[in-house]
Amino acid sequence: MNSKPYLPSMGSFLNVITSPISGRYKPATQSESSDSIPEDNHPVTMSLDLANTVVFQKGINKEEKMVSPPKTISGDIVVYVFTPARLCHLKIEFRGKKYITLQKSAYHNTQSPLVKCRTLVYDTVLWKQEDVLPIGIYNYSFTFVVEPSLPETVDTANLQIHYELDVSMKYTLPSSNSQKLKTIRRFKEVQL
Repeated sequence: MNSKPYLPSMGSFLNVITSPISGRYKPATQSESSDSIPEDNHPVTMSLDLANTVVFQKGINKEEKMVSPPKTISGDIVVYVFTPARLCHLKIEFRGKKYITLQKSAYHNTQSPLVKCRTLVYDTVLWKQEDVLPIGIYNYSFTFVVEPSLPETVDTANLQIHYELDVSMKYTLPSSNSQKLKTIRRFKEVQL
């Protein structure tokens, strides 16, 4: 899988500066799949692991312009196929969801408690893959780079940026009667 996904700009808050998501499945060796097999009742399951995440320092006041180097988010999706069926038809959708959480006072009185307002401002498919897999353990590696940047007009002391990785896996198993489509979802959230 060498296709480059479409990654539009995330606006002034968070910009994707490169889009090298690499994802080619390969059978994972015992050493590569060091984590225990996820407990799941499905004949097919998966895990989502992030290799590294970096938190950047926020500005102190709205006059301070945020300057931060690019951050790399990478990791692995490990798929476990246990079904005794010969083949598993698998579809993986890897989405990036970006949230802005802003703390603000409910009233003009500064003594009032702060309330958190969370808004989904960006949601796009970063990577889609469709495979036909036999029984085994498979590893999909991904890497992409984001540049956290804030405009000068934002009070960064009360602002949080969250980037959520949403992976859904749909699979069908061959059956003498019918093919049943099932979906498994995994979420990981990164605070930039």
